[in-house]
Amino acid sequence: MKELTKSVIKDLFLNTGVDEKYFSYYETELKRRHKAFREEYPYDENEDEEERAEDEKNEKACIECANDYIRYYVEEREKGHSHNWANCYALCCVSGFDEYELIHDVCDKFEDKGEKDRELTIHAKSINKDPLFVERFKNMVEWGNPDISEKTEEYCCAYHKCIKEGKSEIYAHAYAEAVNCDYTKECCVIYARANELALKHSPDTREAAWFGHEITEAVGRGCFLALRATSEKLKEIWQKDFFFSIICKEYEKEYHTTMPKEIIEEVKKELYK
Repeated sequence: MKELTKSVIKDLFLNTGVDEKYFSYYETELKRRHKAFREEYPYDENEDEEERAEDEKNEKACIECANDYIRYYVEEREKGHSHNWANCYALCCVSGFDEYELIHDVCDKFEDKGEKDRELTIHAKSINKDPLFVERFKNMVEWGNPDISEKTEEYCCAYHKCIKEGKSEIYAHAYAEAVNCDYTKECCVIYARANELALKHSPDTREAAWFGHEITEAVGRGCFLALRATSEKLKEIWQKDFFFSIICKEYEKEYHTTMPKEIIEEVKKELYK
């Protein structure tokens, strides 16, 4: 193909099955790709049969990329996205970006926070209309978390399961957060309980998260092995009381009996000193 005429582009566009109102976007993208292709590989009418076959192969790939682009583009526009979002999103999809790369590359194109939030909201709702999913998804993007959709869905399922079981919202959010951290089920429960307890004593969410992580990490290392290091970090009596209750339960689980008085005294001596 020596050049892309309007007629040739029109025929190629009709083969995509896309609504004619998007023709100009297809035309622009195909011309851009074809121009870049020809600048790197100028047309030579004297090329041999092998070179001609390779040229046709590359030209076909160029057209297929434009076809893929317009399908992705239209899909995004039909969701309600702006041209800027749809254009960037389609280009990233054609380039084979994964979800993390794609979302962050597209979002980087928006300097206006309100515009970026609007586009992210539309995108999140197209995956799952649950308001919790939408907000969590946007937060995950802001925090730079990988596996955005998968982790957000995981969080929402854990949260709703807790609510269905009659747990508080604080507990449900903390449990879901622990699930996202890939904690064991046991540690998720401990983290949620610790977080909920901490917020009853103080509204400081960071402090509550810290306390939850400290206790679950102690359980992960082994309560007795972590006893001294953890007890030194816990300053409040209620924190120490909670940790003590966890130690007792861990002992019972491992030895199938209640903790002997002499060991209780040793633990308390270390914990409450």
